[in-house]
Order: sequence, then structure tokens, then C-alpha cells
Amino acid sequence: MKKFIEKIIQGLFTVSGFVTSIAILLIVLFLFTEGMGLFKNKLVEDGYQLVVNKQNDVSSLSAEQIKDIFDGEITNWNEIGGRNQEIILFRLNDISNYFTDEELGSELEFVPEKISELIAQHPKMIGFIPQQYIDNAFKGKVLEAGKIGFSDIFLGKEWIPTATPVSFYGILPLVTGTLWVSLVAILLALPFGLAAAIYLAEMANHKMRNFLKPLIELLSGIPSVVYGFFGLIVIVPLVQNLFQLPVGETGLTGSIVLAIMALPTIITVSEDAMSNCPRSMREASLALGGSKWQTIYKIVIPYSISGITSA
Repeated sequence: MKKFIEKIIQGLFTVSGFVTSIAILLIVLFLFTEGMGLFKNKLVEDGYQLVVNKQNDVSSLSAEQIKDIFDGEITNWNEIGGRNQEIILFRLNDISNYFTDEELGSELEFVPEKISELIAQHPKMIGFIPQQYIDNAFKGKVLEAGKIGFSDIFLGKEWIPTATPVSFYGILPLVTGTLWVSLVAILLALPFGLAAAIYLAEMANHKMRNFLKPLIELLSGIPSVVYGFFGLIVIVPLVQNLFQLPVGETGLTGSIVLAIMALPTIITVSEDAMSNCPRSMREASLALGGSKWQTIYKIVIPYSISGITSA
């Protein structure tokens, strides 16, 4: 009976592991498919088009040019290869500035016709309008909108996925920001963590070590959201007031919080690595006239460097 129960439990664990593996593979496949599907998207927001007058020399625009135009940083067509004319922006909600409610119709049935008429009458205008208002009788010109490319994602310098009329999916700032925050966090946490590990392994008495070690290990079990809340309440105002910044949510703040989160792990792993240093090596160093500190940084730390590095 006991063996039968053990086989059932073993089978349940096997099935559970198999199902978990399949679920993880499906999630990865889904994320990969969604990510690859991003390359099929157009630069301009789905369901919308950029239109200009047929006499306009510009036939296509890059994502950066579209953004600069609608942000007001590019104000003349000659800045993007067109004529020396001021750029007039038009969005659908601007239509009331050009036509009355009667002209648009009680059910807005004349909107496509009026938009076409407006674009045809204004050579300087660029419109960002829904695709549904562009028909075969449209008198303007639809600008070519390319698709999101590899460089737009992996080399793009802006991440604005909800912007209109064009979204940006550049992950370069996210990657570099993560690397910088992680690097600064390591530079902050490593000296303090290593110092604490040396104290616990080499200098603290047995009673103090038994008190501090479980306490530090307990800190490593605190959820990251708690550290984040602590950073938001304590670290953010501290950084803001210390450096006289308008906001405290900076990369330095993230690095400090990340360093605090990493300290328990660094201390615990480093201390365990140092404790595994053979006693004979310590005694040999002391017998040859080495001091306590010389033994630590010339014998213990080099011997434990692999464990410290893994922390």
C-alpha cells in the first residue's frame, strides 16, 4: 500500500512537472509570436492615415519626422524636402473649426467629403484622419507609412507605445537604463555586503553571528514589492531633497533600492563562501606572521572569490 501511494505521488509530481513545462513553452511561444507580430505593424496608428494635398512634394515620412511635425518641432515643409510653406496640422476634432454642423450633416454623413475638400484646398495641410473617411473619391494624397523595423525596436531611442499619430517601441533606453541601474546597484551593494560578510565570518563572536545571520537571511525573503514601497516612501523623498530635484524617481533611486534588495543575498552567499575557507590556511597565514587583516584579504577572500562572484 505504501509503495502504491508513493507511485501515485511520484506520478502526480511527474504530471505536474510536465504540465508546467508545457505551460511555460506555450507562454514563451505566445510572447515570441506577439513580438514578431510587432514587425508587421505600420508606423502610423492602426486605422488611421496621414494625408496631404496632391500638390505636396512629400510622399513619405519617417517616424521621427511625423513625431516632430505633430509636436511642433518641424513647422515648415522645406525641413523635410517639401516646399517653403508653413505646415498646417489637422486632426478630426479640428473639423469644427472649418465647417458648421449643418455642413457636416446631422449624422456626420458629409464628413468624408468635407475632409477631402479641406485637404484639396490647403496645400500646406497634413491630416491625421481615420481610414474610414478616406474613399475612392478622396482628393488628397495618402502618405506612405512604412512598417516597424528591426532598428526601430532594438536601436530606437524612445519608448512611447501609446503616442499618436505614431508610436515608438525602441527598447535601447530600457536596456541601457537597466544596465546602468544594475551597475550602480552593484557598486553600492558590494562594498557594504562584503564588509558585513567579513565581519560575520571572521570577526563576530558566535553569539553575535547566530543573532545576525538569521536576521539577514530573513531580509532576503521580503517580497520585492515591499522594498519598492519602502523606496517610494523613504528613498524617493530623500533623493529629491538631497539633490534638489523636481522629482525623486530617478535611476539613482532605483539603484539604491536594488542595492538594498541585493545586500542580504550578497552577505549570505559571501559569508558562506568565507566560512568554507579551511582553518589550516588561516592558521598557516598567522603562523607565518600575517596579521588578521592580511589573512582575510590575502587568504580568505581569494579562496572565496568564486562564491563572492556568484553572489
